[in-house]
Amino acid sequence: MFCCKKKEHSIPSKEAQTLFVEALAKGISHSLIHLAQLSSDPVEAENHFKEAIRLNVKDALIYYADFLREKDRFNESEVYQDLHEEENGTTIDHSSESDTDSDLPALNPDLTATSSSSAIETAPVASSSSKPNIAVEEPFIPSTSEEKYQPPIIPKKQQKREARNARMAEQIKRADEEARKAMLTQQPTLKTYRDITVTALPDAIGEIIENEIQVQRLITMLANGETNRGNFEHLKKDDVYSMRITKQDRFVFRITGGDLEKGITAIQIIEAKGHYDHLKTRAAQTTQAESIQWSNLAKK
Repeated sequence: MFCCKKKEHSIPSKEAQTLFVEALAKGISHSLIHLAQLSSDPVEAENHFKEAIRLNVKDALIYYADFLREKDRFNESEVYQDLHEEENGTTIDHSSESDTDSDLPALNPDLTATSSSSAIETAPVASSSSKPNIAVEEPFIPSTSEEKYQPPIIPKKQQKREARNARMAEQIKRADEEARKAMLTQQPTLKTYRDITVTALPDAIGEIIENEIQVQRLITMLANGETNRGNFEHLKKDDVYSMRITKQDRFVFRITGGDLEKGITAIQIIEAKGHYDHLKTRAAQTTQAESIQWSNLAKK
């Protein structure tokens, strides 16, 4: 059972789709979320969610995480949910979520105590008497402890997943409330990653392909002067900047056109994977950066 149901619209789906397509044509990018929720084709729906992330649509990360969870793609879902929680100041400490104990049940202290006490038994004493054995009825002694109901033991892995489901449900609920306002108040997206001149060091191109959606999203944010999310950092070395892609990966770049306040117009990507693993060597490189054409990127 999943935590969130597919969103229902009060108007027929075909009419709703037409309205959202028209809104999207006008630059109301939040329409992508609604189109994804209305789509009966999972591939089309996923493409809508991905494009919403690329265009930095509010709450697109958590909607896509929910979609992935419904498809049993739990590991992918957790990546996007973690990023959403971090950007919205609701980061959960997952340090105790070790894979080594993920399938071990939580021990019940009452059961442990009962097992220990029952294990201590008095060994039978051999009788030295030659008298024949005579059956003697033992007197009834009422139990001093009441039998307690022991609830079923839930594996830790299942407990963690249920906790995530509960958070997901609450996050989707909040997102739905804000989505109702978004269609009425959202201004057309001014600039997207497609409007920006992008170059990259040759060694970074494979990393960009691997994290393409998130890289495009961060570039869209920078194009519109948004640096309040993504753990933006100025590394104070050769005007190098950094933003978070995932919990493990950083997006490291130089601004080669425009500015942070009004929005960039050009960017050079230095690194798009790892945590500054190659920053020192790449920042000093004199290798000619390559132009990035998104439509041809996957072919490189």
